[in-house]
Amino acid sequence: MIDWQRTALRWFEAAWDTSYGTVSLGQGSSASDGTAGLDDSFTFVAGATDSSDGFGSFFLRDGTGALSDVTIGQVNNSFNGGRLFRIRYDTPVLNGVMLSTSYGQNVLVSGNDTNFYDVAIRWTGDIGDFAVRTAAGYQWRDDPNGDDTRRLAGSAAVVHTPTGLNLAVSAGEEINGADYVWTRAGWRTDFFAVGTTSLSVDYYYGRDFLSKGARTKNYGLYAVQSIDSASIDIYAGWRRFTYSDLLGGTYEDADGILIGARAFF
Repeated sequence: MIDWQRTALRWFEAAWDTSYGTVSLGQGSSASDGTAGLDDSFTFVAGATDSSDGFGSFFLRDGTGALSDVTIGQVNNSFNGGRLFRIRYDTPVLNGVMLSTSYGQNVLVSGNDTNFYDVAIRWTGDIGDFAVRTAAGYQWRDDPNGDDTRRLAGSAAVVHTPTGLNLAVSAGEEINGADYVWTRAGWRTDFFAVGTTSLSVDYYYGRDFLSKGARTKNYGLYAVQSIDSASIDIYAGWRRFTYSDLLGGTYEDADGILIGARAFF
């Protein structure tokens, strides 16, 4: 007997690809998924654009050292689209441009009746020695049991092909709510014969998460070493989170470390 849990549904879809575009139906990326997270530093496994990735459920400590009721995930967000049970349409790519739209619901959460409407635009191309990717997405979350939410976010990634130097930027806002900006600078080079080394630093600044006047900052260092002969990446990342508000309390800084390896098959 299989003990089926809806949270086990990660990706399951059918797609119809034609000369007029692609229609996909099932559990998968909404149209705006990834629009806020473009990053060609290849260090995202050690520290993703969404700065709460890996640390979102951790509670910050208040000025006395006790755990507060504020989590890192509540005050750090890239407003990126997500995975939903949706129907999605992508236009054919024309001069590097693709348009997308989707409608879906979050079937992984019981009782969630919110309707998710997404539109997005993406462009990929080369400008001289620079490889460029850009994307922007708009999300409208229609909650029949609460307030509607509208989000706008976008990002761009640029790589100087001859040197491996790269830069990524992202920004987004929840209309009439919080907003953020994020940037990452990286370098990919062959220090060692075993494979490419990817290094980066980043900085995130957010405003008005949880309360008006609140400020979020985080920054970090990241490294990924590829071992080509074993098809393995070894990675490490360090990030410091800071948060403050105008409600009279204080919060201690928090440090997060990710160390691991991933294998390719």
